[in-house]
Amino acid sequence: MKLSFKEILKRISGVSTPVFGISWNPPRDERDVVSALITYFEDRRVLYDLRIGNYSIIAHGIADYPYVMESILEIRRRLGSDLEKLDRSSDLFRTLSTMRAACRDFLDENSKPLNGLEDENRFQMSLGKLRWLFGQHIARLCVQYGIDLEEDKLVRILPHGKAVNQSSDEGTTPNTV
Repeated sequence: MKLSFKEILKRISGVSTPVFGISWNPPRDERDVVSALITYFEDRRVLYDLRIGNYSIIAHGIADYPYVMESILEIRRRLGSDLEKLDRSSDLFRTLSTMRAACRDFLDENSKPLNGLEDENRFQMSLGKLRWLFGQHIARLCVQYGIDLEEDKLVRILPHGKAVNQSSDEGTTPNTV
């Protein structure tokens, strides 16, 4: 089952206009980049599988650590590849640059081997921060480009704001509280 971009919009707080009340149509090539990237993210369990990195890594022989590091590195490479297709002045370029920088920050913060509870906590906090940031940007991109998500995957990291008012059949007008 899919989660439509209109349903995603309901989860975002602070938006004061209906999605298509704004007269802006994203460039087709940008929409294609975002659609392909979202599909790619849906297969990156490190972003949404809450079992990864959220239990005692030290106690389990740090089994997740290499997987997480490699997966984040692959995401960073993919974002870099997609950035090469975009105009440097576009909003999408800035968004993907921010996401790539978050990957770089995660990798830098966790570059030394895990050795004890303090390192494990740092690793888990960094992973949570990365997931939060990706969730914010993925939600915005899905709404901006009209892209639906598979309900059982990336939805787990989306913002959980709730729309207060339902407007017409065309969408919602969430109120900030």
